[in-house]
Amino acid sequence: MNKKTRNTAVLVILLLSISAAGLLVRYIQGQKTGAYAVLTKAGEVLYRLPLSGECQLTVGEKTGGYNRVVLQDGEISVTDADCPNHDCIRQGAIKDPGQVIACLPHDLIITIESDDENTVDSSAW
Repeated sequence: MNKKTRNTAVLVILLLSISAAGLLVRYIQGQKTGAYAVLTKAGEVLYRLPLSGECQLTVGEKTGGYNRVVLQDGEISVTDADCPNHDCIRQGAIKDPGQVIACLPHDLIITIESDDENTVDSSAW
């Protein structure tokens, strides 16, 4: 093997090692932090659900006006509601920090928050 081929091989191995280390660090950081769906009704936090879990629940059934919420596959969505316009259902599933589903007739807000220290807390604005 000549010197030029050897240097190229060393450079390729070095670049692959750096890439693998970067992916490993990103994976480990992803395991430490988690995203949560926070459900609030009339300004009161009802649930803080990790997106890594799965559940189905109905919010507001006893107080009149309901929203059925489904959490699965790392996403949360409103699948049924008795509000007049169903905007909360049409908003679809959310999964990324900062995304919001709102049902204004029922005063229900679902936000995605992260424990990541680099995430900006919009409630401080």
